[in-house]
Amino acid sequence: MLSVKLHLCNGDVITTTLTPAQKNRLSRTLNQAVLPLTPFTLHAAGAEVEIPWRTIGYISSEPLVRSEVQAQEAAD
Repeated sequence: MLSVKLHLCNGDVITTTLTPAQKNRLSRTLNQAVLPLTPFTLHAAGAEVEIPWRTIGYISSEPLVRSEVQAQEAAD
């Protein structure tokens, strides 16, 4: 799993969790010459958010670190 941040053109950042395949699909869609007319739908904080594709400036991601791995490393 990846922690993916959607950096919007207005400066807002929305963080979500995606699989690598979902992140790649999102990235490929953003790189198309013509963006889809239907908005990108995201479930965040228990709500469904629809984001127009043209408002997503770029995305960034990092591996999602599991809490038990962090606890084990802290114990070492």
